Amino acid sequence: MCSTAMNFILRISTVFLLHTSIAFGAGQKQSYVIDADSLEYQNNTVVAKGHVEVFKDNYLLKADKFIYNKTLGKASVNGNIFLLTPTGDELYAHSLEINTNTKELDAKIVSAHLGKENKFIATSSHHDYPDESEFNSVYYSPCPVCKDSKPQWQIHSSKIYHTRKEDMSLWNNTFELYGLPVFYLPYIRTAAPDADPKSGFLLPRKYSYRDIYGYGIVVPYYLRISDSADLTYEPMITSRRGILHSIALRKLSNH
Repeated sequence: MCSTAMNFILRISTVFLLHTSIAFGAGQKQSYVIDADSLEYQNNTVVAKGHVEVFKDNYLLKADKFIYNKTLGKASVNGNIFLLTPTGDELYAHSLEINTNTKELDAKIVSAHLGKENKFIATSSHHDYPDESEFNSVYYSPCPVCKDSKPQWQIHSSKIYHTRKEDMSLWNNTFELYGLPVFYLPYIRTAAPDADPKSGFLLPRKYSYRDIYGYGIVVPYYLRISDSADLTYEPMITSRRGILHSIALRKLSNH
């Protein structure tokens, strides 16, 4: 689960950061196509309104309104924002503010579907291309959600910081089962999926229920021993039997 969740957040960060640099030029000579019900250009400012579609490098951006000031290097996108990436990932937002000079992006009410199941929502996010991302009031779940029901499990974090190729910090983390909080960690710091392997706690990767131990959740700890060996301690915290211990040691050999 840790790998899935972290890679999911990494992909969201990457999409936003690349979109800041690629889709609107980032100070370089770039070309993109804008289609809308009405399109105006004056004083180095493009104003597109109504069923706006922006095409660039196999990215598709849809919105109700799009304003881009070439002199200031700033773009403002509002209303029913939909971003489709070349890999098929879908991102949604209420508003985007982009500065192509400083390579910064601010988004409000961000949600995403990456792959068939993974779902992500944040009230706001800030991105500094190419390395820094911050998400606020984040919900993440890989579980399918039926209408008028909560996902089987999800994680709620008040804030997530992501530094590309380094680490991720998650603050005030609550693990919820069918909408009910069952486990809380005030702080989690873990290596980013694109970073070199590091020792540390992993996010819970398995939730289950059995008559013998009740509800159980695994909170693993990964220990990097060397380039050819590592150890994963996987305690399962259960509602009836306490903690059940498990250890996995891996070592590469020459044979």
